[in-house]
Amino acid sequence: MKALIIEDEEAAYKSLAKMIKEIDCDINIVGWVRSVKKAINWFELNEMPDLIFLDIQLTDGISFEIFDKLEISAPVIFTTAYSKFAIKAFETNGVDYLLKPFNKERLSQSIKKYIKYHTKPNPVAINTIIDLLQTNKEEDVYKSRFLVKIGDKLKTVLTSEIAFFYRDDLVTIVTKENKRYLIDYSLDELVEMLNPEYFFRINRQFIVHINSIAQVHKYFKGKLKLKLSLNIDNELIISQEKASKFKKWLNGDI
Repeated sequence: MKALIIEDEEAAYKSLAKMIKEIDCDINIVGWVRSVKKAINWFELNEMPDLIFLDIQLTDGISFEIFDKLEISAPVIFTTAYSKFAIKAFETNGVDYLLKPFNKERLSQSIKKYIKYHTKPNPVAINTIIDLLQTNKEEDVYKSRFLVKIGDKLKTVLTSEIAFFYRDDLVTIVTKENKRYLIDYSLDELVEMLNPEYFFRINRQFIVHINSIAQVHKYFKGKLKLKLSLNIDNELIISQEKASKFKKWLNGDI
């Protein structure tokens, strides 16, 4: 079996390639590309692989752009940090949809699904796709963890451990233990990923977890001022425009 990996992070590629070989040493990884442009070039110069392992957010865009440019016949196992593309994934040759970070057992299940449904002439039945979506439904709605780098090591930070996110030059996770990790997401992207029951974007710089809010004070001209359970240098002000929505959020109304 020939497999292509499309993944923009080298550490994620190496981890995936290692797990694939441990699961089935007969799988031949024939290529690794990191961008939409390079993937299109690879397909134009090479034979279609038997299976594609595909990240969604690449260095130069969303990997679905590849399907817009070329006719891709190979089945795809999606390996991504984004939960919101699951339906679209199954419209583009999707076998399975794995949320990072996933373990070897979960990857092995996906490869077995590929072997069961795509190494035979019969197509994947629609009820199989529904089952796959249902399996991931609860866990895929909102992001449950983040993969962060500490030097040359990788660590998983659970979303439940996070006190707030803030943006300076880059976006930083701050945990309840006051540990800080840089991540490659914008606050706009994080708002789409995080459960709005627990997280609120109070201004341009901060997204806070409800459990990290120690005090809320009225401020002048209808604004609000927050004090968090962790001491920070920044003054956290919520604008008059956002104050009403914030109070509804605190009350569980949105």
